Amino acid sequence: MEMIKLVGKDLAKVKSLALSFIVQLLISLFCLILVTNQFHSGLSTLILLNTVKQNNIIGIRTQNKSNVIELGDEQQLTDGLISILEGYKAYSWYSTHENAYIKIHFFGDFMSRENQRNDEDMILYGKNISRNILETTMREYKINENNVFKEQAYFDSRNGSVDLQNSIVIVSSDAHSISNLTYDENQQILNNLHLYDSDEDHVVQAIGLLDNDKMTIYPHYVNESSPFVQTFMNDLVLFIFFALVFVFVLINLTLILNDIVRTNLREYSISMLYGATNTQIIVRIELLVLFMYLIPALLLTTVIMSVVPDGISPAYFYGALAIGQVIVTVPLIKTLFNSEISSLLRSDFK
Repeated sequence: MEMIKLVGKDLAKVKSLALSFIVQLLISLFCLILVTNQFHSGLSTLILLNTVKQNNIIGIRTQNKSNVIELGDEQQLTDGLISILEGYKAYSWYSTHENAYIKIHFFGDFMSRENQRNDEDMILYGKNISRNILETTMREYKINENNVFKEQAYFDSRNGSVDLQNSIVIVSSDAHSISNLTYDENQQILNNLHLYDSDEDHVVQAIGLLDNDKMTIYPHYVNESSPFVQTFMNDLVLFIFFALVFVFVLINLTLILNDIVRTNLREYSISMLYGATNTQIIVRIELLVLFMYLIPALLLTTVIMSVVPDGISPAYFYGALAIGQVIVTVPLIKTLFNSEISSLLRSDFK
């Protein structure tokens, strides 16, 4: 308790500086966390894009006559989708949001799964899916343990890498089951349709199965035109900028800490003459940094990460913040205790 009082006294000496620093810390850390998650997502997309590049993925797009399946044409489009998913190298999906996770119904080939069999359904699940949810889904869709696998992501030509850590994917072997879907689910199947490893003739044939006078459908070749690289470069620049801003915040903390320690030099040395140990002085300095820097930073990180979907694990940020405290305090403490007490007592000691 006495140590907390001493730390409170130290903070009171630089009250305005400490408040200003905490505001700088929170703003820079907020931006850095958001940009880091965005950068991580872009990096994941590029890694996955490089993996699937050899598959020449083609996203199927609809032009503005209508992006909606009209009731009169719904059967034609459904039949066309079934023919494509069964007869071509293709995949699509629709998703529903459950209470604690996203359920994705996937049709066609899940390309990262070489052990997929066309006559058997399969379940893929992310790392945050509980065993209870997994077993319930296995019973619901009558899928045995041999066809259940952990998976990280799949590729969407619109959004890049789709993270599956909070998702469960049911890969259906029966494309005909989409004829029982709702109107909205059929829309998702059409909008998420992808071909791969297909030559120009196959692409034209597939589009012909869907095209009608109310909707223009055309291919989007991911390998030829992808916005993901430029997006990643933009994210990289932002990440570097805010990382540098955060470094300057740590430098500011170092300057404030040096000022506090210089002010307290005589007090530290007198305490040591009367029996205070090096450990007690170190704890006092570390507690000061803990209250000014680490606790506000950890609290903000926890709040932000609780609302960021599918972000980087908070443990990485916690570890980086703790390393920041070590980087700031260790050189200062080392310099302090390499000095003689007599030097600390001198008024001209710096």
